Amino acid sequence: MHSCDDCGVVFADTHDLQRHVKTWCPEGKKRKAEDSHEEEPPRKTPPLPWISVDEVPSTNEEIDYLDDVRQYFEPLANEAGRKTEDAWREKLGEYKAEGLTENKARSKAFKFTFDEDKREFMRLYSTFLLTAVQLDDSLVHKKILKEVVESEIENPKKTIRRVLKKYSHWFDDLILNQSDDDTESDVSTDHDE
Repeated sequence: MHSCDDCGVVFADTHDLQRHVKTWCPEGKKRKAEDSHEEEPPRKTPPLPWISVDEVPSTNEEIDYLDDVRQYFEPLANEAGRKTEDAWREKLGEYKAEGLTENKARSKAFKFTFDEDKREFMRLYSTFLLTAVQLDDSLVHKKILKEVVESEIENPKKTIRRVLKKYSHWFDDLILNQSDDDTESDVSTDHDE
């Protein structure tokens, strides 16, 4: 259990505590106002919480890695697992055919695909990080993200779909240009033959 040093509210995990302190702790806001005699020069655009690294603890002991990884990275791990599912099922069948029990066969098949799963997970996460860093300067992305973050997020997927639908017209020209580029390369390839 973690508690807020400013107001005493107790939280189940570090992430909730950090979000509380950063966004809505009334005592913390009062303290920050008192401490803000020396303000930093304003940034071009206000930072959004999704890319903030201010909340990262300075020592490894302050992070409950297992809970954090399970809570936030599981969708990426599931996607990586789907990429190797066929190989896993094939090995599972082979091990069962060799006479191993269901549990032993599953365990052995998992060990067989573990390295590939991990490589795929790291590739997906790396792609996400690169995209996140690149989008940090995008005003369009910041507007969309701000609306998502400020919405009542009971169902994040539904909220994201709603906001993306609202702004999808902003991307029409980009998609049309991609289609035109693909068509031009197809035409030049056909012409060269």
